[in-house]
Amino acid sequence: TYEGLQEKYGVSRIFDTGIRETSIMGKGIGLALRGFRPIAEIQYLDYLLYGLQTLSDDLATLHWRTTAGQSAPLIISTRGHRLEGIWHAGSPIGMIINALRGIYLCVPRNMTQAAGFYNMLLEGQDPAIIIEPLNAYRLKEPMPKNLGEFKIPLGVPEFICNGDDITVVTYGSSVRVAHEAAMQLEEFGIYIDLVDAQTLLPFDINHSILDSLKRTHKVIF
Repeated sequence: TYEGLQEKYGVSRIFDTGIRETSIMGKGIGLALRGFRPIAEIQYLDYLLYGLQTLSDDLATLHWRTTAGQSAPLIISTRGHRLEGIWHAGSPIGMIINALRGIYLCVPRNMTQAAGFYNMLLEGQDPAIIIEPLNAYRLKEPMPKNLGEFKIPLGVPEFICNGDDITVVTYGSSVRVAHEAAMQLEEFGIYIDLVDAQTLLPFDINHSILDSLKRTHKVIF
């Protein structure tokens, strides 16, 4: 089970839950409050809806409500941004951003970036959601030698391409699509600043997208 993880680490660390998202969130919050470092899996991003009230009421505001007296560093691992089909293709990002202030929202473009976020968040004391891109499960990518060690800072976009004609800001599975478009545009002499936002909460804390816009004078989100 779980590619041998349960056999390796034991049933007290790797275990199934009932198919009830709000219960999964509640168990994760309880474990985090008691000093564990839980990673709760929600199978698809669409299903986060069923645990939204628990996350909003009990997790997103905990640090603030207790005047920094309590923290619950629960990491919620899910997958989405399929960009195709009708099943498990929902992306309620606007709702998540507005309902879950107080929870980091990481939107990696591939699994290597996702690993960098897990490594970073496991060292902190704040809750977070990591949305792994569903399309990336079908793609091969180079595996870094320091997969369990390297970290990605939160709130810092990455520039995939550099150009002076237009700034394009995107995230998740859309980064690969935009990158392919950027390569085609270069054949026509059009060069873009392609920006992977990487995290939506926090968002571009150093204002690097604004600096790009000041140079290109045009932006597409």
